[in-house]
Amino acid sequence: MSSTIEAINALRKKTGAGIMDCKKALKVSEGDFEQAIAFLRKKGKKILESRTDRDTKEGAIFIDINPQKTVGVMIALGCETDFVAKNSDFKNLGQWINDAILHHFNPHTALDIQTITSFTKELMTVQEKMIEVMGKIGEKITLNDFAIIQEDLVIPYIHTGNTIGTLVGIQGGKKIENIFEIGQNIAMQIAAMYPIAVDEHGVEQHILQKELSIAKAQAQEEGKPLAIIEKIAQGRIKKFLQENTLLNQNFVQDSTLTVQQYLKKINPNLQITTFKRLAIT
Repeated sequence: MSSTIEAINALRKKTGAGIMDCKKALKVSEGDFEQAIAFLRKKGKKILESRTDRDTKEGAIFIDINPQKTVGVMIALGCETDFVAKNSDFKNLGQWINDAILHHFNPHTALDIQTITSFTKELMTVQEKMIEVMGKIGEKITLNDFAIIQEDLVIPYIHTGNTIGTLVGIQGGKKIENIFEIGQNIAMQIAAMYPIAVDEHGVEQHILQKELSIAKAQAQEEGKPLAIIEKIAQGRIKKFLQENTLLNQNFVQDSTLTVQQYLKKINPNLQITTFKRLAIT
């Protein structure tokens, strides 16, 4: 296939690259279509190598769930500029990666995700697809984080601006008529209040020990009597758990209720079993 208008258009359709890049790729490959695609992908690798020191503090959160609403996947995809974060090619990449994860389900590390091969006709790994898009947009892209939830019901939420996302795992909610709205309310609570666990039982021990040490040190600095420092510290730990565990937090839409009370008011069997929150920071 020579470097004709038809060939250039075909290559653009296949790769999404610009006209000049496609023209150059076909010229270098002497009209060989597959070699031209390989040339464009190498361009993406060169961009990644040349920009290794660039920060990817911008980006977006992408979420997808399976048709049964029992599995949810979420990724934080990073880029260098806010302009690229709003680019359609970047957004399509985020959706493409989520689709690949949903088909394979439950990779344990970001490296596993990058080696996933898509089930689409492109037959590319996530890493290869990211490199291809980098070649097109000319900017470093990174998979900063990911989360997967499997539960009886999974409800997603992305906050305005696409920089904060949450997944909520729910049990006992399938027969509740407005469960999606309820789940979204909980998801917005998580996005806004950033709890560290569902309840006090989910808080890691090292976090509690750290907070207890801080509380004791503060009480000592305040000149509290040694005999009551432990009691004061335990009281502050209780407050810490109230403020930082989802079910014990005041419900943002009605501060007269905790989240737990809000759920029980709807249905005593309604349970939040897990959640994930990702943010572009």
